[in-house]
Amino acid sequence: MAKVADLMDSHVVGVSVGTAIGSARKLMAAMHVGLMPVVDNGVLKGIVISSDLESMDAMESVRSVMRRPVFMQADDDAEAAVAKMVENSLERLPVVNSRIGMKCVGTISATDLVRHVK
Repeated sequence: MAKVADLMDSHVVGVSVGTAIGSARKLMAAMHVGLMPVVDNGVLKGIVISSDLESMDAMESVRSVMRRPVFMQADDDAEAAVAKMVENSLERLPVVNSRIGMKCVGTISATDLVRHVK
């Protein structure tokens, strides 16, 4: 059975809690993603979802709209990622390494999981 670490994108792009909402919107649009990890020195603090940013003041910080972190552990089974995405109505999740705390080590998307299915 595949592990999340085997399928995830290990290139972590996130925003900080102080990032302006307008900047987060632009970054998410450029990357074509609807969810972005919120990190502080690489540690996962929360997530932002593009739909939550739509009607917000562009100068406000991400801190005002970030959600609790919904994430996967790198050593979780890929099937658990599918279940968590469905349960939370998300198409992308941050991945953390449990051996180094809440350090964000990647993201896994529904597309990553579908590519794995043969």
